[in-house]
Amino acid sequence: MSDLSLTRIGMAEHEYPTPTRNILSGQERERAKRRIGSHTKGGEVRVGYRTEDGRSIMFLTESETARIRNEELANKQLEIAESKARMQAGYRPAEVDSWAHKS
Repeated sequence: MSDLSLTRIGMAEHEYPTPTRNILSGQERERAKRRIGSHTKGGEVRVGYRTEDGRSIMFLTESETARIRNEELANKQLEIAESKARMQAGYRPAEVDSWAHKS
């Protein structure tokens, strides 16, 4: 019977190289980002496209989009609070005038 360590099947088990320190530290960085649950700014990439006339149009990054969305929500909540305050300041119950209240 032949020795399996000399066959291709036996050699295939050792095909992947041992990870270097750089690979391990990169994997640990990615693992830490997932553990925190958010992306780091260093990991953000700005993407866009170039038009036929040579202009570059860039899209917003995730943090910029989140900042704009939070500002919009804060403005919306401020508007709602102001409208509630205006309604409470000038509140007067309406007089009911309908056929059901006629005597």
